[in-house]
Amino acid sequence: MTKKLNETTLTEQPSIEWFKQLGYEYKFGPDISTGRVLVERDFKDVILENRLRNALRRLNPNLPEKGIDEVVYKLKHIEHPNSEIANKEVWELLTQGVKIKVRDEKRDKRRN
Repeated sequence: MTKKLNETTLTEQPSIEWFKQLGYEYKFGPDISTGRVLVERDFKDVILENRLRNALRRLNPNLPEKGIDEVVYKLKHIEHPNSEIANKEVWELLTQGVKIKVRDEKRDKRRN
């Protein structure tokens, strides 16, 4: 029996398997959407905000909650009429970091 050559067999499934091998957790989209037991998203949501916030806390343990809020806001509010440029902006934020200003205990500003 031969595999059908389509987007699922050529791209989607190999990509899912590759990410799983790298240690990423995989969840089938419809299983975590509205109307299911493990609701994490609505199909209109691009970002799984709870997962993003948990990852930001894990990667930046000293970042106050206001800083987490600012990073989430910046990632969720990329608005550019050209989707290619908007995707590039998101990629840059994810790979180079989101620049925010936070105050430490002495109320001094520091950049993250």
